[in-house]
Amino acid sequence: MQWPQLRAEAAANRLRDELLAGTLGDVDHARIERAWQVARLQRRQHVFSDAVLTEGAAACPHGSRQRDVPGRVAVHDLVVRQVRIGQADTTERNPHAYRGAGIALDPGVLGTSALAVGPPGSGKTARIVRPVVESLCLQALSGQAAVIYLTSGGAHRTPDDAFDAIVRVGDPGSPTPTRPRPCSPRRWWAI
Repeated sequence: MQWPQLRAEAAANRLRDELLAGTLGDVDHARIERAWQVARLQRRQHVFSDAVLTEGAAACPHGSRQRDVPGRVAVHDLVVRQVRIGQADTTERNPHAYRGAGIALDPGVLGTSALAVGPPGSGKTARIVRPVVESLCLQALSGQAAVIYLTSGGAHRTPDDAFDAIVRVGDPGSPTPTRPRPCSPRRWWAI
């Protein structure tokens, strides 16, 4: 990864050095790549380069400033936005070419909806739901997706401080969701 689109920039050298030092991870790469695309569209390459020179792999952060999810449970490829969920069964019902092949899901598949059917305890949550949610959270950290968590009021849920914004339906004191505007140096890359 030589960052050819930034070859004339000192920012490319900073990213290369962080990659070689092991401080630039896959989420950082995806986030910085996304920020670069937005910077080019908005003709703000200089703002992007300044951020990378100043902060290196931590440049253009998610609002939470997190750069990864703790304790990953699945294998992810953030370049193609896929998460591996297992292997195809080797039974005769599957075509020979697909027997034992790895199975991965991407946003194109998930965008059309997904249905996991199986008896209780068969592994639907551990083998499908958790990896998919983890993938969406990684994509959110890299600026490629937004995650919305819905639950009933009395259900066990994640603490409020785990989220960037909490919107309670029917609560007049709840904030109105808004899109960040590209005016702040830290938030300019958000769409």
